[in-house]
Amino acid sequence: MASSAEPFNVAFVAQSLGTSRRTLERRVRAALNLTPLGFVQRLRTERARHLSATTDLTSAEIALRVGYANAETLRSLLRRERRRS
Repeated sequence: MASSAEPFNVAFVAQSLGTSRRTLERRVRAALNLTPLGFVQRLRTERARHLSATTDLTSAEIALRVGYANAETLRSLLRRERRRS
């Protein structure tokens, strides 16, 4: 993962894989029942939980390491995931 916050661009990823955005979205949804963005968010939050449990990094440092600009964005996603499960 990037060490600085960069937006996730589905169209760029699809182009890099040599497919269309629509095809990528359809295939990710079929395989994981998630959107591509949802999949990336899940990966980032899982990594954030791991870093939180295994390091002394601050929330802001963890957020940056997993690709979010600030800790509040990460906390918001973690709360949303907790409500879903």
